[in-house]
Amino acid sequence: MKKLYPSNKVYISKSNIKNAGRGVFATQKIKKGEVIEVCPLIIVPKSDMSNLRESILVT
Repeated sequence: MKKLYPSNKVYISKSNIKNAGRGVFATQKIKKGEVIEVCPLIIVPKSDMSNLRESILVT
């Protein structure tokens, strides 16, 4: 399995925009078409969502 490392080009934080919640923000200029993050996709069946409501996966 390939090791994944956090991106140094973006970070997740609470937005200063009213009612916007969290967002992804750039730490530096990003060129058009540049890959800024690669991450795995986790598909969760609706029947399991109640177990994940307060987890980091969906908060």
